[in-house]
Amino acid sequence: MATTVTTRYTWDAGLQGWVGEGATSVAHVTGPTQEGTGALQATETLGAGFGELRFNDNSGVRDISGPGSLLTAWVLVPADATGTAWQGRIEVQDSGFGWNAGPNFSLTPGVWQQLSYDPGITLLSNCRSLGFAIGGTDVNATQSIYIDTFQQTLITVDPEPEPEIPVDQVGNMLATFTDPDGTVWQLTDTAHESGWFTTFGVGGWGARPYEFTLDPLPRGGDSVRFIRAEPARLTWPLHIWGETHLEFVQRYRALRRAFLMTVHRGQSGTLRVSRPDGTAREIDVFYEEGWGGEPGENWLYANPVLTLLAPDGYWRDVQQTTVYREFAAGSPYLNPYRTVTSSQVLGDTTIVNPGEVPAWPEWTITGPASAIEATNNTTGQTFTITYTLTAGQSITITTLQPTVRGPVGENIASALNWPAAYLWPLLPGSNSVSFDVTGAGAGTTITLSYHARYEGA
Repeated sequence: MATTVTTRYTWDAGLQGWVGEGATSVAHVTGPTQEGTGALQATETLGAGFGELRFNDNSGVRDISGPGSLLTAWVLVPADATGTAWQGRIEVQDSGFGWNAGPNFSLTPGVWQQLSYDPGITLLSNCRSLGFAIGGTDVNATQSIYIDTFQQTLITVDPEPEPEIPVDQVGNMLATFTDPDGTVWQLTDTAHESGWFTTFGVGGWGARPYEFTLDPLPRGGDSVRFIRAEPARLTWPLHIWGETHLEFVQRYRALRRAFLMTVHRGQSGTLRVSRPDGTAREIDVFYEEGWGGEPGENWLYANPVLTLLAPDGYWRDVQQTTVYREFAAGSPYLNPYRTVTSSQVLGDTTIVNPGEVPAWPEWTITGPASAIEATNNTTGQTFTITYTLTAGQSITITTLQPTVRGPVGENIASALNWPAAYLWPLLPGSNSVSFDVTGAGAGTTITLSYHARYEGA
């Protein structure tokens, strides 16, 4: 960090344009001084209660931000000053004649003390006057105070050098795009024969945007009524080349077709990002724009910058997490409900969602069963589906876009206990979950599958 100090006023040779405000008068004096051969004296008759001496440089609107934003000056209240609770501050008048006050400093009579104020570069670049307000309580006398050595300080912070990381510790980010046909396209392979790779400038792969619905409050401000997650838009820059024009065109057209297929078929592709530690996340995307072509390109090379729309907005684990529970005998015979549980856990079980946002599971329930109640005890949400399944028959429930399908794919959403039913998510962290099945027997199983989801790749 470095500091550059510029002295703006010394008052060694005169008033330097300073004037008093109201009843305050100013004069150039040769003593007392904090340094040099002169100082500024301000004088006013103050009465009972709190009173201030006010004075400024009356310079007109100008830009004085160059020497820095920290203002300092020395002030002396004479040792024989009457009154109590002396205090002082620096003020800056903006171009609209409004005064912006710095912090008040307590002043001890008989001691030179330094005042300081950092009003910011913006205010100093368009200010009208610099001034002081020095006051005390119950002075009841004509009182003089003294100001000396008004300075500005520019503070610059040297950027810390970026640490050098050995190349073998950096690792590589790998990215692929899977088109609606299921073909996987490498996007970060820089090998010469591949013909394309991702360049610097990938954007939008962090947290998605959010929209707030606000209600105005009668006393000012707003309250948040609803928060809605918005789709994400990713920026993905590519460089495509070829040794000959035909080689370039072949590569360009093939990659363009892969992305445009999401539009023409109305089916998303999947963008996957893999990290050096072996973990990977993916997101469903549609091509939005970027293959228009730039002037001067598309002969031997092109640099398309793709915009990819991700409707869901959240990234997910590549691998599903699956929780499997099957009927185990041993419930009290007086209890008409059988708890579907693994042999390791009786009653409630805990499911841990390692993601950053709620995960919406898919359920597969296989009979025999006549009713299934699923409860997330952590959130208090539950649903019951009343539907008779014989041994080997299954129903499937999806929760993100709610659907309930019977053994042959028919819609059986009416079997849910509407309107109380809530097809609940798994919150990030631990979730206490219970499954109760009426009519369960040998072969009854519940499979809960979900992808952990994240704010970013």
